[in-house]
Amino acid sequence: MPIARQHAFLDEFGNSGLNLSRKGTSSHFLVTAVIAEKEKVSALEDQLEPIRRRYFQTGEMRSRRVRSDKRRKTILARLSGLDFHVYAVVVDKSRLTSVGFSFKPSFYKFLNNLVYSELYDVFPSLHLTAHQIGDKEFMRSFVRYVRERHIPDLFSRVDFGFVSSKSNLMIQLADFVCGSLARCFDHTVLSAAGQDFLRVLSPRIIRVVEWPGDRRPLTHGPLKEGDREVDSTVYELAANLAEEFIQRNGTSRDPCVREQVSCLKYLLFYAQHIHPLHYVPTREIMQSIRPGKSSRAAVRHLRSSIVAKLRDAGVLIASSSRGYKLPVCEQDLVDYVDHGNVIVRPILDRIAKCHGKVLLATKGKCDLLSLPPFQYMKAIFPDVPPAGQGEE
Repeated sequence: MPIARQHAFLDEFGNSGLNLSRKGTSSHFLVTAVIAEKEKVSALEDQLEPIRRRYFQTGEMRSRRVRSDKRRKTILARLSGLDFHVYAVVVDKSRLTSVGFSFKPSFYKFLNNLVYSELYDVFPSLHLTAHQIGDKEFMRSFVRYVRERHIPDLFSRVDFGFVSSKSNLMIQLADFVCGSLARCFDHTVLSAAGQDFLRVLSPRIIRVVEWPGDRRPLTHGPLKEGDREVDSTVYELAANLAEEFIQRNGTSRDPCVREQVSCLKYLLFYAQHIHPLHYVPTREIMQSIRPGKSSRAAVRHLRSSIVAKLRDAGVLIASSSRGYKLPVCEQDLVDYVDHGNVIVRPILDRIAKCHGKVLLATKGKCDLLSLPPFQYMKAIFPDVPPAGQGEE
């Protein structure tokens, strides 16, 4: 099946200045891509127009025009029902300690490499479109960088375009999403409802890459809900194991391993920014790994080739009928063991009955659990008589 070409509409937030005490200097720099299959862009614009008309009347759908958090959340809820995906890079400039970052060309070159490596890791074939008006220095430097770096082949090619936001609803969508994400991270526009914005957008998010990527403790958001409360020891263990797997396999070219890495990145992001105590629906995880693909076969692939293999590698992933998550409390681990118990216990009970009847009928001569592959089960079935018992 041919790979669907994707169209990415790009926007940026922030500036390159590192003197954060200076007025007008952003604390973060964000690059956001709103991505859709090329053949679906026209239909998506048709769906965007009524939303723009309702909330922005005759004007453009621009983030800076929305000051009310409640109104922004309402608009994001409408947008999150549409068929597009969001990829973003968020750079915390307060943690850029190298002197080289103080030079704008060096700062942009670093960002170019970061955005390029992350974006083309997910989508090898992209048409890029950015806003042509204004001082979008980073975007123009990124275009030059990709043209120099990207080597097209049968499955991987790239082309660019610059358009006016006045005539392009997808660029307006990128502006609104980028500005909303900025209110989740950047101190100059930070909103108390930032986590709500992320939660509403989460079904559309493929990845939000934070750099530097050192993990922060769970110090914000809902840390207790019902009988569940975040246990820092459980969370640190699960996060450490996930990050170790990502570090070991982050450069793998094996498609399945890359999907496992993407799955863990999304689970880490969800725990950190959306809700550490909530399970992530399988459909949402698959959308982050394979945007636009959520068939039953894809869900089976998630269970057998992604989650199961990660668990085989020692990564802790809790599961229930509600989906998957990184465990952050004892109850998450209980859920996982209980989920396995529901599957395994009936099978073990059947084996025990079979073994007991065969052992009795053969007067102990046919001891299935004495065979090398099954000897470990003797500890599971302590009540089964040993071979030879009952012989005359």
